[in-house]
Amino acid sequence: LKMVEGTTVNVPEKNSARKTRGETIQVDTTNILFVCSGAFNGLDKIVARRKNEKYLGFGVSSSDNQGRRAAAQAGQQEGSLSSEAEDQREKDSYMSNVEAQDLIEFGMIPEFIGRFPVL
Repeated sequence: LKMVEGTTVNVPEKNSARKTRGETIQVDTTNILFVCSGAFNGLDKIVARRKNEKYLGFGVSSSDNQGRRAAAQAGQQEGSLSSEAEDQREKDSYMSNVEAQDLIEFGMIPEFIGRFPVL
């Protein structure tokens, strides 16, 4: 975490063995842009739950009150009728609305998320 904030760190040389404390090079990380990426499988569901879209439960607005079974069947039909391209666009729209709290709920530590100003 300290390296991301901008400090001087000691980095081992290219061909030094891990167990031996060989020569190190000092690197100043204040002007280095760190880009972090990964496969965030399921993060779109966390965002959808936060936005109360396509979920059952308290607080979800429902135009017709037909019960849980009708809502579940409508959700299954909706999923079967949509194409993969539409599903991908929907997931992309959720991923563009990710907030720091979503990443914390996903399982990342707050200290790490706080170091990155742009999500």
